[in-house]
This record gives sequence, structure tokens and C-alpha cells, in this order.
Amino acid sequence: MTQVLIQWEGQPWPLDTEDVTLKQAFVIKDSTKDDQFPAGRNLAAWEMGIKAAEPSCVRGLYWLMLQQAGQQVVCAQLEFPVIRFHRAYVEATALAEDDPENCQKLITVMEAQLEILRATVARHAATPAGAAVVGPTPPPPSNAEAP
Repeated sequence: MTQVLIQWEGQPWPLDTEDVTLKQAFVIKDSTKDDQFPAGRNLAAWEMGIKAAEPSCVRGLYWLMLQQAGQQVVCAQLEFPVIRFHRAYVEATALAEDDPENCQKLITVMEAQLEILRATVARHAATPAGAAVVGPTPPPPSNAEAP
């Protein structure tokens, strides 16, 4: 657990998972109940759930960020793009930890996403005006080995 600055919704949000209060810990525990954790997750299990992108754990993380920013919201009623928020948290964590291995993993993922975006732009540029563009185009093959 660590202190990070998440870029979210166009602004930086500080989040310190080491500064969870007792009341916050119990809200997180209660909000992570499921078949595997009928009493809810303790903080160690919650942290593992965040790493695995378990939705209830990511919701607890999002709620904690809002709490630390002074917003009083009900954790169980939150609605937000879970994957996008988790990605923002992972990116912020990699930067905060200054871990070259994590940063390289993040670069690899972002480069793959950029390839998809470049292929989409190229596909649209090659399509005559007014013609329909159907479906995503897979990224171009890498130059590693030709068949």
C-alpha cells in the first residue's frame, strides 16, 4: 500500500492507502463481502483484490479516494468505470514506486494500445468519405519474425 496521485477525470486525486482509518477499514471490509469472503476482506485481502482488479475491492479503493478528498458518499452506491479507474491507479502506483520493471510493463501495455489507435486512425484515413468503417482493426503484425 502506498501514497499515489491518480490522474482521474481530468484532475489529480491524492490517495494514501497507508492512511486508512479504522472506520474506513470497516466500510471497506463490509463492502467486499462475497461467497469467498462472507465476512468481507481484511485489508491484506483487499489489497490483493485491488491487484487482481476485483470489482468490490476497486470500488473500496475508489471510495477511499473520494473520502480522502472530503467527499461523503455511500460505498455500495458508487457507479464508475471500474477498469478505467483501476488502470489509472496501476499507472499512478507504477510511477510512485519508481520501479523500472513495473514502468516497463506499463510502457508495453500503453504501446500496444497506441498500436490499436494508430491502426484505427489509418483505417479511417484509408476509407473514402461517407463510407462506413466497420469494427476494430487488429494491430499490425510485429516485425519480429516473418512467416
